[in-house]
Amino acid sequence: MKKLLLSASLVLSSLMLSAQATLSVDPATYDEVDGYKLQPLWGWYTGIGNENYGTIGAGSRGMAITKDGTKVLIPHRKNNIHTDVYIEIYDAKTGEHLKTLPIDKAIWDRGTKVDAEGNTVPNVSEWNANDIAVDDAGNVLLWKMIFNLGTGVPEVFAVDLETGGVKSIEINSIESAEGRFDYFAVSGDIVNGDGYILSPTSNGDETWGKTVAKWNYKGGKLVPTTLDDLIFITEYYPKAAVSNSTGTRVGIVNDDLFYLDGFNTYATLYNMADGTIADSFGSIADAEVRKGIEPLATGNNGIAEFKNGGTNFAIFSISNQLQTPMTALRLVSLNDNMEFSSMKALYNVPKDGMGDISNGERTVLPKVISDPTTGLSRIVIYCNRGGAVAYDFGKSDAIDAVYGTGIAALNGDKLEITVDKGEVILSEVGNIEVYSIAGEKIADKFLATSIKLLPGLYVVKATNASGTVTSKVIVK
Repeated sequence: MKKLLLSASLVLSSLMLSAQATLSVDPATYDEVDGYKLQPLWGWYTGIGNENYGTIGAGSRGMAITKDGTKVLIPHRKNNIHTDVYIEIYDAKTGEHLKTLPIDKAIWDRGTKVDAEGNTVPNVSEWNANDIAVDDAGNVLLWKMIFNLGTGVPEVFAVDLETGGVKSIEINSIESAEGRFDYFAVSGDIVNGDGYILSPTSNGDETWGKTVAKWNYKGGKLVPTTLDDLIFITEYYPKAAVSNSTGTRVGIVNDDLFYLDGFNTYATLYNMADGTIADSFGSIADAEVRKGIEPLATGNNGIAEFKNGGTNFAIFSISNQLQTPMTALRLVSLNDNMEFSSMKALYNVPKDGMGDISNGERTVLPKVISDPTTGLSRIVIYCNRGGAVAYDFGKSDAIDAVYGTGIAALNGDKLEITVDKGEVILSEVGNIEVYSIAGEKIADKFLATSIKLLPGLYVVKATNASGTVTSKVIVK
């Protein structure tokens, strides 16, 4: 009888664990190119079938990385309810979900108001936490979108990642202006120093749909924006586009240049002063070469540029769910002047795409943090409704110094497995695979030191550069 109860318990544990989405890793192999390597770290996305590990609903539209590169931040309106707002926090190295941070209700609670029928009802601010950014001083900022700048104003809040407390950042309406502003980018220190916010319109109007708004800050104080501060886009690539259109993203390069990527356009570099094109894929003269560099289609928006080992790189969205690879990005190198015509394709990432994702918010967003100590650049990609995936990128010797055969050995030279309070614990960072006694794989975790399990009897396999250890364990 006792044996039957144990078997039933193991079956139940196995079924429950199987139902839980777990972290995995992009299974593709990325060969060395021009002395550089791309090391997959972790992933939860449609293409590998574990997208339910994370937060990918309609109300989770942005992503940022903390200034120190240790945490991935995804704003989250649970079930797209505007009064149920969080930031989901993940470990940038391992992908482990660290915390669901409730955000202070000050971002949505406006007290009460009287409705059209004379009733006193809650006055609720909507479309909160539609985007997130980290400024150059490390301030974490949440953005409330606005449907029409002519009748309202976006809102920005600085967030305390420990408490969820917020500080309102002043931002002004612009008389006579119009336009929907979904997303934003930040330069400098807008909380306590000098900096600015850029936000592009996300609508199709051929006048206001070509706008990028700029709000400036001096000493942490708003310098009110006027119509003269708006940037009007003069042309697009491909040239058939007539407005920014849906879900437009901007990426600030410096005080003179920024990228803009809209629904009907490819990522294009613009002059901040007058909205003219500074560079685009159209500058690649050879049509066949251009075809191998530029996106396969418009539709998803996101670009980032970075430097590693003295070389310039960019990563940008190249496809939606209708192309192959579905929902992917392209990593390219560039010359010292960052000219599009110098682009050389290195990798499509993920190699097989993030999957067949219908992404109405057009967010396929790369963020990159480079660490001069290790020589590595951490690339995190987030696709709304589709999931997230991360890589380390750098010169081959820098990758090999950390990852060796592809698995980190960060602490010592002996890998051991122990159990404590419902967790299997490794003595070093490694890959963990958990099997039932019958041999069925029921859980795994990549680049981790522990994994939580339900009570039961398991076989645990742990692997890193120190070797492989397999142990039968009892979790109480």
